Amino acid sequence: IMAVTEPWIETNSGIQFWFLNPTPEMVNIDDIAHSLSHQCRFGGHISKFYSVAEHSINVSLLSTNKLEGLLHDASEAYLLDIPSPIKQYLTNYKDIEHKVMCAIADKFGFWYPLPPEIKDADQAQLKTEAKYLLPSHGKDWVDNYETKIKVGITPKCLVPDLAKEMFLGMFEVIKQLKDSEALESKWHSLSKN
Repeated sequence: IMAVTEPWIETNSGIQFWFLNPTPEMVNIDDIAHSLSHQCRFGGHISKFYSVAEHSINVSLLSTNKLEGLLHDASEAYLLDIPSPIKQYLTNYKDIEHKVMCAIADKFGFWYPLPPEIKDADQAQLKTEAKYLLPSHGKDWVDNYETKIKVGITPKCLVPDLAKEMFLGMFEVIKQLKDSEALESKWHSLSKN
């Protein structure tokens, strides 16, 4: 008889990721970049391979909150990119996604839930992707998404290795900028004393 244990997945780096009870220690940026760069948007029903990693880079470029933009879909590294029309019918998916995103936010130091500006950038990018990659160009549904940002970034359809490299590069740049801002803020607070 096999013992029933809590389910987990093994990540690209060999980490056991316990998705029902994730912790920040289980979260690894290389695993996120690897997985997202190998997952195709729109359930793969598009004219060219276009990864969640490239989508995330583009959302980050459209956002003022760069880190949150880059990592807005990071839970999909562990739970997969499920198209929204399907996701709404998976009864406990949102609860599991929330737990995973909280662990990711704790690991990388941002607030979750994400600010509304990220959803706007995400939806603007979604509309642009539909225009370039879907057979219908999204003409039957993209107007359902009201966005402040009118045009997203044209998909380049990067191969997975390049998307991963660019995702990790953007993460490092954002991290260095945040470290620099934190150092500058600390310096200003010390110099006031």
